[in-house]
Amino acid sequence: MKTAVDNIIFYSSGTNIRAGGPQGYLANLKIGIGKQDNIIFITQDTINNQKTDFRNTLAYLSTFLIPIKKYRRSLRLKLTSLLFGYNKYLKDGVDARYFPFIRELDKYNFKTVTCHVIEDAIFLKSYLNHNRGGKLMQMSHCPQPPSEENYNTEKEKNNPEAENVLKEWQKLEKEAFSGADIYIFPSEEAVDCYTSSLPYFQKFIDERDIRYVRTGCQPLKAPDNTDLRNKYNITTPFIVSYIGRHNSIKGYDLLKEIAEKVLKQREDVTFLIGGAAGSIPPLDHPRWIEIGRCNPAEVLSVTDTFILPNRQTYFDLILLEVMSTGTPVLASRGGGNTTVEQDTHAITLYDNIDDCVNKLNEFLKLSEKEKSAARKKIKQAYEQNYTLDVFAQNYANMIKQVINS
Repeated sequence: MKTAVDNIIFYSSGTNIRAGGPQGYLANLKIGIGKQDNIIFITQDTINNQKTDFRNTLAYLSTFLIPIKKYRRSLRLKLTSLLFGYNKYLKDGVDARYFPFIRELDKYNFKTVTCHVIEDAIFLKSYLNHNRGGKLMQMSHCPQPPSEENYNTEKEKNNPEAENVLKEWQKLEKEAFSGADIYIFPSEEAVDCYTSSLPYFQKFIDERDIRYVRTGCQPLKAPDNTDLRNKYNITTPFIVSYIGRHNSIKGYDLLKEIAEKVLKQREDVTFLIGGAAGSIPPLDHPRWIEIGRCNPAEVLSVTDTFILPNRQTYFDLILLEVMSTGTPVLASRGGGNTTVEQDTHAITLYDNIDDCVNKLNEFLKLSEKEKSAARKKIKQAYEQNYTLDVFAQNYANMIKQVINS
């Protein structure tokens, strides 16, 4: 007997509340949603807890009838697809790693299913084609189309096949977007990076139901005490921080230009930079301090201003996490940054490098009373708009509206 549910939130990888993208987004949403009967999660975590079926065991043991190891995986794939009736999916080009997810999906009669990455969207379309299922809802999490993101990654590695990688991802991307019935975005502004880069995307948007659900996050808890100032020998009265990927799409190179101007003008500021090193080298200056992977709450507990310098932005989780601590934010204008400013009027947007430098200087001139008011305002903005409770309620309401319509 299948269980009836309104929505399945599907993700073929694991979740991680300290990660960005779908991993962090879904980890936060799962906590907020809790155990609602009408919305369930199927992720790699679900599959890891799945009981072993005797047919899997049979397929595994049967492979040892073949003495040559390299043929065993191929045989196990064929046996598993036969025993579970998955040949139809293999013909669609579905990767065998999705077989356990098929078994999990088969337990439910669902009205909608939400996916978060291109590969999952393509698999789910195949699944829905072979089963009586509901609407396929697709949400993206990249600040640029996945084809561009993968292409840029390969270019940074000097991969001679980068152009071919781009072409392959463009095909997958278009196939995935064309197969979805409904698109979910955090805001209208977040759509811009897709309509501006993909010539067909505006047509896809016009032909589909579009839903907007603001992201939320678990608040960062400030440590009881921190010794970052002593640890890194920071003696300046002001600390400006950034935490994120060190690449051009996130504006890491632009942040370096901002810092160069500020550090030349002022002796009272240190830049404290978190996040793993990337292909762009750090700024060579004694008051530019790279600390690598870090506890964001610890960094923010000593931060006067956080700069979010994205070239293109979707709807950054780190922005909401920073707001949860009451840390003032200077963010580049565009995408989700613009949405948050329009929602709350609690963060400051800048238009270019010089504008950021000027606005940073203006903020640092404020009295302690004025800075305290700014911190209070930004924390209240988080509590009213981006908590897990608000996030989960917004998502649940969207599912109800889709089903009712």
